[in-house]
Amino acid sequence: MERKVLHWSYHNFRELPTELQDYSDEVEDIYLKENFIKEFPKWFFEIRFLKFLQISGNLIEELPEEIKFLSNLDFLDVSKNALKRLPACIGELKNIERLYVSENQLECLPEEIGNLEKLRVLECCKNKITYIPITLANCEALEELNLNDNESLYLKTLTC
Repeated sequence: MERKVLHWSYHNFRELPTELQDYSDEVEDIYLKENFIKEFPKWFFEIRFLKFLQISGNLIEELPEEIKFLSNLDFLDVSKNALKRLPACIGELKNIERLYVSENQLECLPEEIGNLEKLRVLECCKNKITYIPITLANCEALEELNLNDNESLYLKTLTC
């Protein structure tokens, strides 16, 4: 079966186009990279079959709690935005395999990130992260964790 894809990157959108609602029952992949989008309208979280969301390079300051309703997501890229935190409900996105949150203003990751059992890739570069929750160890499928350029992150090592 062919995936339904919308490529709306680099269109100078200030908000999510309402035309997207016309595709809400069939679209699986959405590319909205490098626009000027600040927030998600409530109707966006009714896109039932969405698996891939590329919305990096926008002006998003907050992921709303409703993100948990995108339960089919396996790829989420919100890099290069203005996020200060990830909501705890991010841990309810049980199908996420790749999560990209680099180049935001994040100071920490929520404890609930450890609920992402299918998570294989987590990119958190260029943030303000000061610690990583121990629950991340529950992500047994994790193959790649990138924390480069988090100047306040100090990894403590134990010496015997």
